[in-house]
Amino acid sequence: MNEAINKDAIRLRIMALAFAATVSSSACSAPPESITDRTKHPDKPITRVEQPADSQGVATGEVPAPVMQRVRAQLSQDSTAADTAQLVRSEQVIFNDGSLGCPEPGAFYTMATVPGYHVVYVIAGETFDYRVNMQGTVKRCLSRSSADATTPSR
Repeated sequence: MNEAINKDAIRLRIMALAFAATVSSSACSAPPESITDRTKHPDKPITRVEQPADSQGVATGEVPAPVMQRVRAQLSQDSTAADTAQLVRSEQVIFNDGSLGCPEPGAFYTMATVPGYHVVYVIAGETFDYRVNMQGTVKRCLSRSSADATTPSR
């Protein structure tokens, strides 16, 4: 009899711990509203970190050399004429979410702001728009509307 009571007590404790773990993990996880389908809000602007412009008006500045090397390597994969590329934009930005300002249909992204870099090259009239997060992941943005969706930071 005593053994049956101990087994019941152990089961009760296990269920209580499982319940506490479930409640605790759901309280700590991000609410569903923190992730959204960015294709529903593609015009949400990107905040630029103020950068100086060179003598030709090209935004330049805080993009570290290793990041630029990764972007150039990706550009070389995307175009056979990468050696003729003209740099149009190179700046540090704060993206509004995990899409890096370049949402893909059906994809879901965190709604937290993401610091990163926006680098744009032009080759023979074709724009090569790259977004890079702080981990160094390079993403080519093919959406025309998101390429211009930047606003100056204040």
